[in-house]
Amino acid sequence: RPSMYGWIMSLPVLFLVTGIFNIKATEVTSSMTRNVWKNVRTLLVWVIALIIYYTSGDMDIGEAWIFPTSLYRLIGFVIMSAGILTYYWNKEREVGKEMN
Repeated sequence: RPSMYGWIMSLPVLFLVTGIFNIKATEVTSSMTRNVWKNVRTLLVWVIALIIYYTSGDMDIGEAWIFPTSLYRLIGFVIMSAGILTYYWNKEREVGKEMN
């Protein structure tokens, strides 16, 4: 299958490019921004998969919203994101206090 060979050849390139962008993003901004973006990227991929599933008409692609499993994933994502944001928010406050 030619399409399978395309995937096999393009995925390592995609991973390489993603890694380079992650390194550059950390250089330009901070590791906090990179970690927050990683979580937003996860959410973005999930939302796109849901949109593809419900708009394509092809039930073999995308991802369906399955109750309650999808709700548990969403709640877990919110808790994880809130923890990361709280950690970095408190870390910035501590660094600000040390500088004063």
